[in-house]
Amino acid sequence: MLEILSEKVGLESAKVQDTLVFYAYAVLSSPYFLNEFSAKLHSLAGQTPAIPITNDKKLYLELVKIGKRLAALERSDYKFSQQEADGNFTWMNPLASFELKGYSINEDGVEFTSVKGNHFIQPVPSEILEFSVSGYGIVREWLKYHSYSYYRKALAAEEIDDFMNLVNRLRIYIAEHKNLDTVVRDVMASNLIQLNS
Repeated sequence: MLEILSEKVGLESAKVQDTLVFYAYAVLSSPYFLNEFSAKLHSLAGQTPAIPITNDKKLYLELVKIGKRLAALERSDYKFSQQEADGNFTWMNPLASFELKGYSINEDGVEFTSVKGNHFIQPVPSEILEFSVSGYGIVREWLKYHSYSYYRKALAAEEIDDFMNLVNRLRIYIAEHKNLDTVVRDVMASNLIQLNS
């Protein structure tokens, strides 16, 4: 399989192994792909899904690039480039640390409630605030588990930085997903490699 793929996309076999992992990750991360093939993905024995592999080197490498980026964004230690870091989110009324007593999420952003007053991160688009994976609301769960009733300690500047990092990673992740579906549609419309031929 690797030899056929190597020949079709014009890469050395050693490079194809690594790229294939990220390619498959990107395809399986695509909401479009998951919706189109949900019957096969959720069926019982005998109907294993096939990952469509394009014959187009440019499309193949584009999906590899997106897959690498999505995988990197899932790491909490992801380092933003200067260009990526600016999500235009403003931390208003900041403190070095505070006990998170409560929070609210509205159309403007997130409001943290503490005994020292209210603190805001604005503006945060609702698609970031409401983003969920398998029913797990990422922002809400982070806030819940870092509230004083769960965490039992004050939030330090480092945790607020972690939260800002999370919001920025979600912003980029959502943008990548929009691009991903477009590329996966292009892959599905392209000539696909038939490995059994």
